[in-house]
Amino acid sequence: MCGICGYVSQKGAAGVEAIGPMLDAIAHRGPDDSGRLAFAGPVAHAVLGSRRLSIIDLSERGRQPLTNEDGTVALLHNGEIYNFAELRSELEARGHTFSSRTDSEVLVHLFEEEGPAMLSRLNGMFGLAVYDSKKGLLFLARDRLGIKPLYYATTRDGGLVFASEIKSLLVHPAIDARLDTKALFHHLTLRYLPGPMTLFSGINKLPPGHFLLWENGRARIEEYWDIDPVARGVDGDPVSGLFGLMESAVRMRLMADVPVGVFLSGGLDSSFVLGMMNRLGHRPLEAFTVGMDEAGYSEVPFAQKVAAHFGLAHHTVRVGFKEMFDAVPEVVRHLDEPIADPAAVPLYFVARLAREKGFIVLLSGEGADELFAGYSYGRLLKKRPLLPILQALNRDFLHRLNEKLLLSGKLRLLEQVAHILKSRTATLVFTNREKSALLRKGLFRGIEPTETLFAGLDARASTASPLNRMLYVDTKTWLPEDLLMKADKTTMAHGIELRVPFLDHRVVQFAFRLPDSLKLRSGDTKWLVKEAAAKMLPEEIVKRPKMGFPVPIAKWFRGEGLNVVRDELLGAGSGLSGLFDQERIRWIIEAHGSGRLDLSQQLFLLYTFKKWLELFRPTVE
Repeated sequence: MCGICGYVSQKGAAGVEAIGPMLDAIAHRGPDDSGRLAFAGPVAHAVLGSRRLSIIDLSERGRQPLTNEDGTVALLHNGEIYNFAELRSELEARGHTFSSRTDSEVLVHLFEEEGPAMLSRLNGMFGLAVYDSKKGLLFLARDRLGIKPLYYATTRDGGLVFASEIKSLLVHPAIDARLDTKALFHHLTLRYLPGPMTLFSGINKLPPGHFLLWENGRARIEEYWDIDPVARGVDGDPVSGLFGLMESAVRMRLMADVPVGVFLSGGLDSSFVLGMMNRLGHRPLEAFTVGMDEAGYSEVPFAQKVAAHFGLAHHTVRVGFKEMFDAVPEVVRHLDEPIADPAAVPLYFVARLAREKGFIVLLSGEGADELFAGYSYGRLLKKRPLLPILQALNRDFLHRLNEKLLLSGKLRLLEQVAHILKSRTATLVFTNREKSALLRKGLFRGIEPTETLFAGLDARASTASPLNRMLYVDTKTWLPEDLLMKADKTTMAHGIELRVPFLDHRVVQFAFRLPDSLKLRSGDTKWLVKEAAAKMLPEEIVKRPKMGFPVPIAKWFRGEGLNVVRDELLGAGSGLSGLFDQERIRWIIEAHGSGRLDLSQQLFLLYTFKKWLELFRPTVE
């Protein structure tokens, strides 16, 4: 596990001096060690750098960049390859020699043998780079589900710069911080950004399940893996099938030479993972939980019941208004983009707690909701007949509606349902009508509605059931670029590696092969997960209604946070006036503060975006 960065060009070793600052920008991802390696010609020039978080083989032999036997092929790897032992045995049989016990070293030799085809052999999470100095070829890849991030940008001289985080790219002399207003338009709707776009013009995310090949001054990107969204059925008993796959996935993810704990929310999914760790005899078994100070917004009591059931050491931290908003700038700095998800801040605190207790690796239950229909998909599907009526509510009609109807919240609910049914993703912060009122005219002309971003994905899943189509879009967008991105950035901020057994690609494909009735049954979500979990967990945890990860920002923005957000968003020099209509922001603040509408998600997005502008100071194009 580490942070990686590098630069490649045909036109000399420009950027060599930048590798130090690039590594410094991601030192938190690898506090244990650093390494760098430069290649000069004859085909191309390259500089590679790594910050190391030591997890497997803690000796100096595990320092990256790692190379093949003659030093001509070099590797950078952020992540873990869980099936590396069997791959290593195979490569040794082919004559390769190894200098370390790390999982990463197998990637160097596997690339020599198989090139990009090696990706189909890997079970793990990764953002990786391989440079072949003989061919002048750079190979970048991101894991199937997008658990680990990887960013890149092309330069004016035809070179390419890459890194685990955007802040590392921004210190390279060839990269400028420029705001992409088109991306901002979509961020206002989604609170995150699906790849490849970021809020920085010219800086892209490598999409999950894709690789990039740079050669002769040109880069091409190809997809190497996708989910088959059609439910084709599974062999044998599905409950036993899921249980067995999860047992294998958790066992693999216990591999480490450092302490491994569990992030325990108190909900079904993380409790399932904890139960499996206990079943496998993992020791020491310790759990970490974060809760909110506000009554009714904490799952700590449920997490305590699970911890007591298994008799394990349980560590908790609580977050209140002051802690939350004091930490927002630091969290935004680590997120890079930003992601306006309030849950990112509590995650930051629980990761810090785990690090303070000496744990370097945590397992979590992330991904189960998107695979097994843990959200309100059933209710949404029942509303599909409303779509033609909702689409008929065109923009001109909406603009003529009076303020009373707008403040009733009913119109917003209709717009939200229309967005969900059209895009097949449930995330909606600002509707198209609301963006039209908020944005300064002229900056955002000619941008297609955000829903069009999902059209290609929806078409790919056109032969799947309506439920699987929604799950597919969420698994390809919301999951990697919101949930997993914030999980990676907030945990790595403290040098913590987060592992997610539900996103073992074998479990993912198994989930999509299931008929809808094994996910949603008589209004009960995640039916199959609950059946499998019942073998290990107390009934009250298995059958407890889903709570999610609630953060009381709606309450705070009507109490002690109202003046904070008013001063931040409307104060002199806020930096928002060139992009947004200040009177509309004032309207949002007052409409929420009065209790007439819940616009807390909008306020939190504007607040975090304002902090992002202050931290990264991008040029507005």
